[in-house]
Amino acid sequence: HTTSVATTAVSEAKPSGSLVPWEIFLITLVSVVAAVGLFVGLLFCVGNSLSLRNVFNTAMSGRYNGP
Repeated sequence: HTTSVATTAVSEAKPSGSLVPWEIFLITLVSVVAAVGLFVGLLFCVGNSLSLRNVFNTAMSGRYNGP
């Protein structure tokens, strides 16, 4: 969060207002990594805590568990 605030301050100080290509690449890279990390973490937590794994196992071997 501190980095984004500092970048915003620097961008506001620039009269041009256009981002340097490496800044665009860095922001895009950080955004993609953050999004993928959140998505993977969410899937990991949901898969471990909730019944996603049980639903998957039931769907795969439901014919053996039924009466």
